[in-house]
Amino acid sequence: MVSDLLLLLWKYLIKVDVGVSKALFQGWTSMGEALGCQALLRMFLKVLEWTGDGVVWIPLAGIMMGCPAQICFGGLSARKANQTLFLGMIVDLIFVGLAKFLIQRPRPIYNVDDMFHVSSLVKSVDSHSFPSGHTARAAMLAALPAFSGPMRDRLLSFERGDGVFVELWVWAAVLGMSRILLGRHHLIDVIAGLLFGVAEAYTACVIFGGLQD
Repeated sequence: MVSDLLLLLWKYLIKVDVGVSKALFQGWTSMGEALGCQALLRMFLKVLEWTGDGVVWIPLAGIMMGCPAQICFGGLSARKANQTLFLGMIVDLIFVGLAKFLIQRPRPIYNVDDMFHVSSLVKSVDSHSFPSGHTARAAMLAALPAFSGPMRDRLLSFERGDGVFVELWVWAAVLGMSRILLGRHHLIDVIAGLLFGVAEAYTACVIFGGLQD
């Protein structure tokens, strides 16, 4: 009885999720059409998509991790931050990849397959919707400073360091919303991505050095 009730509740939640996500997508599309700049708005979202793409971040994090301590701005602390960042990317790849493989939720039926920068191999592996990998990656990057001393020191070494923390979370939230407006994901996928990202940041810091206080 309880299991049947939970199943009905879950089906209702998914139905609402699909409806709300589609309404947001259609509302954004209609606004673009009304303003005569639909193509421009979509291109903006696709550029934003790039900023959270693993195709960009994983190689970049690998290059940064390989940077010798003596030439890293900030020395040893910066090198530890770079190593934490790379490990976070690997944890993100494992967490999100495993969840997508196990759950295999289809992407929205109105999604347009125009991720031109992604190879057919990546598309075949990353063809599922839950959770949003871009959102998880961005949230992981935003959450890392909360658990990693070197990451905090690294960001605070920049001008307006305290503001960077807020800006990272704003970026993660906006990127998450863009996944819905592009038609790539449903709302629940994005919310799950945010939660995954925090868990990934925590896990990476535990593995790398007891939260690196």
